[in-house]
Amino acid sequence: MVACIAVESISILEKLHMKGFVHGDVKPENFLLGQPGTADEKKLFLIDLGLGRTGSRRDDLESLAYTLIFLIRGRLPWQGYQGIEWDC
Repeated sequence: MVACIAVESISILEKLHMKGFVHGDVKPENFLLGQPGTADEKKLFLIDLGLGRTGSRRDDLESLAYTLIFLIRGRLPWQGYQGIEWDC
């Protein structure tokens, strides 16, 4: 399932980048599936284009990679990290 999402989301970003736009806020919450019972129910949509040119194409792809890691593992490597306490 994640592989299918990866292929479709890369295609979406490629089309967006070819038109000269950068999304700038790629995350799981900004991907939606079409409405159930319609022809688009298995189609992936990318929403929330509000941030626009705040980043680069590379930033979009890096964010997508972390999104896919989150979908596969259910969390990101740094989630829950407590850090190191320093005595100064």
